[in-house]
Parts: sequence; C-alpha cells; structure tokens
Amino acid sequence: MFDAYGNPSGEQLDCIACGQTYERPDVTADPEGRGAVCSLCLTTDRTGLLVLPAQQAAPRPAEAH
Repeated sequence: MFDAYGNPSGEQLDCIACGQTYERPDVTADPEGRGAVCSLCLTTDRTGLLVLPAQQAAPRPAEAH
C-alpha cells in the first residue's frame, strides 16, 4: 500500500492481535492472511504464531581477490 509517489500510505489498519489502530508503516501482514499485525505485537509474540516464515537469503557475489 503506497501513495502516488511510492511512499508507504498513511492508511490505518487494525492489528488482529491487540485490536489497536496503526498507520501502515507500523504493521505487517499476518502469516495466515487474516489481516495486519502491529510491530509491538510482533516483537512480543512468544508463541511464534505471528511471525512470518524466514525467507531464503540471496546468494552473495563472490569476492574479488
């Protein structure tokens, strides 16, 4: 969700974990596709249910010697 200039929009979304409303830059997608999760709930999630699966890191280019 970006504005016409490519910046994150100021749209407000409700966190599915705590129910509070946050602006778009402060939330991320829920791994189950149920909605948005705020950064506070994401960092304090002790169950691991709100964390998105790890992504494979891109291979690093070989260093020149």
